[in-house]
This record gives sequence, structure tokens and C-alpha cells, in this order.
Amino acid sequence: MKLTNKTKYRTRDLKAFITWVSNEEHWTAAQRKRLKVEVVPSQMWHTGEAWKGSFFITIRLPGPDRLSKSRAASLIAHELLHLTNKVHHKWKTERWMRGSGRYGYRDSERIWAAANELKLEVPEPKVKAKPTPMEKAEAGLENAQAKVAEWERKVRLAQNRVKKWKAKVRYFEGRVKKLDGQPAPKPRKAPKLSDNTLVRRAINKLITNEVRQHDRQAWEVYSMLRHPSMQASGLRGSWEEEWEGDFTPLKDARKIVLPGETMMCRGYSDDMFSGEFELVIPSREELLGQMKKAAQTGEG
Repeated sequence: MKLTNKTKYRTRDLKAFITWVSNEEHWTAAQRKRLKVEVVPSQMWHTGEAWKGSFFITIRLPGPDRLSKSRAASLIAHELLHLTNKVHHKWKTERWMRGSGRYGYRDSERIWAAANELKLEVPEPKVKAKPTPMEKAEAGLENAQAKVAEWERKVRLAQNRVKKWKAKVRYFEGRVKKLDGQPAPKPRKAPKLSDNTLVRRAINKLITNEVRQHDRQAWEVYSMLRHPSMQASGLRGSWEEEWEGDFTPLKDARKIVLPGETMMCRGYSDDMFSGEFELVIPSREELLGQMKKAAQTGEG
């Protein structure tokens, strides 16, 4: 039950009173849980309202000097009966309810006499003691001391901040004096790359372009023919011997390729052989020339 109390009576007393009446009217706990009751003050009469088909009722009760608990119980039972949809059927009309003893004025004092035993009181108003001048002075002193402590802490914090920024001012003043009259620093030049780095980048770029031109990266190196000029370097294999080892993906072959080499590659599409091509790596001089030319034109 949701109870809205706008009277001077205790809310817990009103809730217990309405719960007792609903039990007398054979209301279940599930029905009472959906009930919404608003209790408002009335100058003289015990009146109420209920909305058929809903669970909301309004009860108006007079003050303690005019309150009749048995009449209030009859009124609450009257409104609860409206919510049960048992009214307006056959001979149970509103006129009949008002004239009956249980739901109206006739003989309600006798039928609901047990309601007079229930507690329905108005609590005594709480009177707040007026503080004495001494209590006011002590409270004011305590508040003033707390404010002093708070602002002293803020002063210390501000002083620390001022010290910090003064130190920064001294640093930048010295920096300005030191740099005054000196030429602006020259912009840093990009580090000069070695010829070996340029050659390796050119080989990687060549292999990458070849991969994109064919079938992405679905190519493998199955033979590497060494250039005759590379025989003197002591590398394994020669220009007429196949490169020994397992098939190597083209994207990994760039780690072992040297200038002047020729690679025989073959490709696969959906695990099926799709063709082969020959990849010739230019000489070191040609690779360096390509990279330097690209650097001059801004394409590197």
C-alpha cells in the first residue's frame, strides 16, 4: 500500500488502521499492495472518493476533536467496496450503501465498534529550544575558527604556487638573456643514408612493386640464379645452379636478395599454380642511381 498522509495523524497509525479495515473486508495482500490511499484533512465531515476499476481512494478526516474511528472505518470500507466492482450490481447501489449499517451512517457505531480500540493519535509538535546567547556565541566562535584554518591553508597553497612560478620566471629570464643576440639555430638536416641502406631500400621497393603487379603476395621463389660477377664473393651457388632450399615467399625473399641476381618465381591462386615470372635485380650502380634520382624528384 502506498499512503500519502497530509493530516496531523501519524502515518504508521493510519496505515495500520486502513490495513485492519481491509482485512475485515477480506482483501488479500496482493490487492492491498496495489492500493494507493491519500488522506487529507477535513473541517467537520468524514468523506471520501473512489474511482471504479482503479486502486486509488481519497479519505477526508476531521481533527482529533471531531474524529469518530468507527465512522472512519465505515467510510474506508465504503470506498474499498467501490474498488471491488461489487457496487451497482442488482440492488447494491450507492444509495443502499449510504443507508446500510456497515457501509453507511446507520448503525456504524455498533458494527465498527472494534475500530475505537485502534490507535489514531496526533503526535505532539516538537518544540525546538531557543539557543541561549552563550550557545550562539560559542557556535559563532567555532565557525570563525574553522574559517580561519581554511583560509590559512589556502594562503600556504597560494604561496607555494607563487614560489613555483617565480622560479620559472627566473629561468626564462636567464634563457632570454643567453639567447639574446645569438643567431637562430639552423634546422637539422636529415641523416645521410649509406649506400648499402639505399641499395636495400631499392631492392625492397622493386620486389614490392613486382608483387603488386602480379598476384599480391601469392608468389614463391623456387630458383635463384647467381650473377657471374657474384661468384668471386664466395656466395653459395652460381648463375647456372638452382638455389638450394625450400620455396620462399616473395615477401620474405627480399632479405636474401643481392644486386645483380635473377630470381625465378611462380605464383598460386587458390592453391593452384597460376604462372611464373623472372625477376631481375639491377646492379648496385643502377639501384643507387634510381634512389638518388628519386630523392632529387621527391619520390623516394
